[in-house]
Amino acid sequence: PEAVITPSDPSFKLHSEPYAIQKQLNPPVVLIPNTVKELSAIVKFLYSSNLDFVIRGHGFKSPSAKHVVVSMLSFKGVEYDSVKKIATVGASATWYEVVSFMEQVDPQYSVPAARTPSIGVTGSILNGGLSWMSTEYGGISDPINFLDAEVVKYDGTVVMASQEPDLLWSLRGGGGGFGVVTKVLLRAHPYPTDIWSGMVLVPRKTLPQLVDKIYTFNRSVPHPKVNYFVYLMPKQLLSTVLEEVEPGAEDSIVFHVYDALGEQHGRDVFKWVLEMPGAIDRTRVTNMKGILSMQSIYHRETVKNKSLTIVITGNVADLRGTMKTLYAPMAVADLDQDAITQAVSFYDKIGELDKSIQMMSSVIFEFLIFRSPIGGSSEVAWPRSHTLNHLLLFIFSCPGHGSEEQEKILRQLSEEAPRQILGPKLDKSEINPAGLEPEYHDVKGVK
Repeated sequence: PEAVITPSDPSFKLHSEPYAIQKQLNPPVVLIPNTVKELSAIVKFLYSSNLDFVIRGHGFKSPSAKHVVVSMLSFKGVEYDSVKKIATVGASATWYEVVSFMEQVDPQYSVPAARTPSIGVTGSILNGGLSWMSTEYGGISDPINFLDAEVVKYDGTVVMASQEPDLLWSLRGGGGGFGVVTKVLLRAHPYPTDIWSGMVLVPRKTLPQLVDKIYTFNRSVPHPKVNYFVYLMPKQLLSTVLEEVEPGAEDSIVFHVYDALGEQHGRDVFKWVLEMPGAIDRTRVTNMKGILSMQSIYHRETVKNKSLTIVITGNVADLRGTMKTLYAPMAVADLDQDAITQAVSFYDKIGELDKSIQMMSSVIFEFLIFRSPIGGSSEVAWPRSHTLNHLLLFIFSCPGHGSEEQEKILRQLSEEAPRQILGPKLDKSEINPAGLEPEYHDVKGVK
């Protein structure tokens, strides 16, 4: 390849650092192919060797290796056929780059884009791919969205996945490991450009009333173009999301709402949130690029909390390599009042074990984000139950320099959270591929 870099190179971390730093294996070399021909030669050589290697995009699944990292960051071009409405996207293009491109070439159409703007396209697809459009068009990896891919196979041969149906099937949420994807073909769908979305912050003390309202709203089966996610925001972190924090500000619950049917419809269906006492409305009307921009606030702020100093960023890419992180995902058909309350209570009790872990951890309720695969479960490698609706996600983190004891606490929390929150209903939940942790999840048992 044109670029072979070692740890002394200034760009080495960009091409090799895992998101969760505890998974760092300190490879001595990174290969950066610039062409499919170069990649083919590398893949053929590595698979015939005894070297430990990994293929890496943007590193959010924390890939690392003892010997060699193959960085795919050169494969990021985007092309578009405006007649067929098909986007051809390089493996390491980010979703923000894709929606920015679509805004320029065909603003009335959009591909389903992951909610996090800085993650790579291929990694999302290989892990199922959830988006703001998932309740309408299914997972990004579903056949209605993901049409084909160029793949370098283990022996170095290059094929379009559609030439080998089993290969294409495995790429639809199979988690990777089935060759190296260089580009993907995605179908664009007609989509509104006047989406109403943004944050509504509500005092956390209103949670008892909100729990019933959340449950009632979710059971009402809103339009597929309507969904939202919810997370907790301690008062000392409000300055990271609000341009001005009022005196006497309280711990908050953040509702990040989304309605592609427009502002009036959105304000009507989310009236129950907007009219809560003390609600702060930070919603606006925008297109898909604007939606992803909301998750990409390019600023950093140091927040001091007694003996703790926490660096907060609105751009998740800035956190790469700064924390030790484990996930506890729970994809469920229903989240009743008890489960929501139990999840919040579990988060609150983290502070009793380690306050710094609590400050760096999150509980996120992604409501109304699933639908069954369009075309049938047999068409995708991650079939998922047709009853799934919501994703409850715990992200447990400690500082990158955290102790072994803190790592043990992360593991303990990740293993205990699902059972304590869901109880006997855990057996009906599923683990989405993006949240799979082979260290403690039963990989063969994943549905």
